[in-house]
Amino acid sequence: MAKKRMRSFGSELVGKNYTRHGRIFEVISVIPYPENEISNQYKEIMEFWPGVLVAVMFRGTLIPNITVRGGVVRLTGIKIAGREFTRPGEISRALRLKESMYAYKITEA
Repeated sequence: MAKKRMRSFGSELVGKNYTRHGRIFEVISVIPYPENEISNQYKEIMEFWPGVLVAVMFRGTLIPNITVRGGVVRLTGIKIAGREFTRPGEISRALRLKESMYAYKITEA
């Protein structure tokens, strides 16, 4: 039963639309990271409140995440104006993320 719950963790974001910098994006895929699965070097992300966009730096690439209660979900696919973005760097560029460990405001569209 725990595995089923883990799989669905964060899945509520898939299909939702958000606005960032006046651009609407749809979340099309995520990878969930419950708090107990976040590596020590990224635990700082849990200091942000739920519902913000936060990028973490990994090997020179900003990896976009949305904080949720009990963990984060990594954005692995978004759609903007019919165009899909699936690579971390292109997602971060499309959402205009410039800094790691910074709370970017997003609102549900």
